Amino acid sequence: MKTAKALKIKVITTRPAPKRITQPASPWRDIMAGMKRGHWFEVECKTGDNVYSRVCAAANSYCKGRYTFYKTAKNKYIFEIIKG
Repeated sequence: MKTAKALKIKVITTRPAPKRITQPASPWRDIMAGMKRGHWFEVECKTGDNVYSRVCAAANSYCKGRYTFYKTAKNKYIFEIIKG
């Protein structure tokens, strides 16, 4: 087994890493990761349907403990970041 020194590995800090092609990136990660306190979006879905479940699952993965997701009208929900 070769050591890192023998492989001549160099850390790149001047540019971002390329996008993954083996595992597709989550569009929810792209949306939620950059959100700051006070940012929000509206979701049109029914309680318990596929969209509702996906938003909740993505929020638990990418915004754990920093968000609120509440109903405002029939089939309309607000997702908001409440902690920065």
